[in-house]
Amino acid sequence: MDNGKVVTPSADQNQFKIELNNVPIHWELNKGSFTFFGIKSVLFWKDPSLLNIIAPLAKELGVDMFRLLVADSTSEGTKEDYLLMVNTMGNTFEEGFLGWGRAISAAGWGTFELPECNYPSRKATVIVRNAWEVGMQSQLPENERWGCPFLQGKIIGLFSQAFAVNCWADEYCDYNNGYVQFSIYQTGKTIHEELLQLRELRMEERERALVEQVRLQTIDLAKAHNRLEAYSHSLEKKVEERTQELELLLEILREEKQKLKKMAAIDPLTGLLNRRAFYEEYKLLIKKRQDDKKTDSLIMLDIDSFKSINDRYGHAGGDHVLIEFSTLLKATFYPHDIYARFGGEEFIVICTDLDITANPAPLHRFLKIIEEHPLYFEGQSFNITASAGATLIEHQDINLDKAIKAADLLLYKAKKNGRNQAIIG
Repeated sequence: MDNGKVVTPSADQNQFKIELNNVPIHWELNKGSFTFFGIKSVLFWKDPSLLNIIAPLAKELGVDMFRLLVADSTSEGTKEDYLLMVNTMGNTFEEGFLGWGRAISAAGWGTFELPECNYPSRKATVIVRNAWEVGMQSQLPENERWGCPFLQGKIIGLFSQAFAVNCWADEYCDYNNGYVQFSIYQTGKTIHEELLQLRELRMEERERALVEQVRLQTIDLAKAHNRLEAYSHSLEKKVEERTQELELLLEILREEKQKLKKMAAIDPLTGLLNRRAFYEEYKLLIKKRQDDKKTDSLIMLDIDSFKSINDRYGHAGGDHVLIEFSTLLKATFYPHDIYARFGGEEFIVICTDLDITANPAPLHRFLKIIEEHPLYFEGQSFNITASAGATLIEHQDINLDKAIKAADLLLYKAKKNGRNQAIIG
């Protein structure tokens, strides 16, 4: 058999094993059990079984919310998939990705092609032919289709790991020919942040609808009160109670909205601002200033050899390093500065009212503190270092894109020059 070999079945013909594209598949007929890659699995018919399960959910949630929920879930665990690809399934990420694609093609995902993978521009193209999501929806009316969020989440997660930046994947589904093409590129957004924004938008829409409902009900109650006031004191009391309940509900909704805004702005691990909130915080700073000619500096920081830390101490050890790093960062610079976790082990700081080219001492002091600060995890002591790129922010550069790009290039030079240093330009 091409790309596989059948292993002799058991004597009672109840167990069968086969290997396809380096994927072990095992049936235990007497137990009704099936494993794929050593993981317990279940087979469903794409149409009707899966289609009849998924289509009502997509309709009930709305395509936009359904897509983000599915993509967010499938992007989880892609770091482990990426490590499997580069360590086991190929000498390069490209080889590993195609090897992984051949493996999961044995489960009916379709066949994977990688016509483009450009690391400098952080762009790639992936084509999945006979994609299972496309085939499942091909007979549906166009307005009832929802695309390929399962594959999209996997692709976004894998290439975010491969390019070491947040990536997005635009998709084009050809339902007539049964394939999907993903165009991958670097972006400032993440699936999870987009999901939080959509939830917040939905909450605001529900709040507006409720406010309008309260307004209309209040008008109706007021009319009824005027008609019945002469002879119904009890009704007046019920109207007041109902109004208080509605006001309490509105207050609860306002509190929940504030909680969601805070959750959307803070990185849950380090407590620092996330990428989107970082941009907004700087915009607010510029608007509040009366003297808009003050000099600000932008610093990009990256923990050196972070992958080796994760490999040695696991994800819990890596998280401990990120938390300690964030604590030292806030303790070393000034309270009025703006801090954020920009992604992975990369951090960003805006030093307000500071010309970093004239006064680099705070940055050098921080790198020295990091180098000399012992870290303890599960009874082990170790040290880390960090690299940095720093530059001035041009006058009224609210979007920060130019300064971030410049600092990122300087950070890259610091890494290339041997790490544990800062380059200022």
